[in-house]
Amino acid sequence: MSCITLVFSPYSIACLLKITLDHGDLLGTLRSISEAIEWRFFPQATKP
Repeated sequence: MSCITLVFSPYSIACLLKITLDHGDLLGTLRSISEAIEWRFFPQATKP
C-alpha cells in the first residue's frame, strides 16, 4: 500500500462516520453520496 492510500482510506472512513453521526442516517447518507457521484460523473442522469 502506498503512503497516500494508508492516509486517505482511514480519513475517508472517518469522514463518512462523521457525516453519518451528524445526520443519524447511514443509508440516507450513502444514498446522497451515490447520487452526487452519479450526477457528477454521469451527467446524462437526471439532476436531483
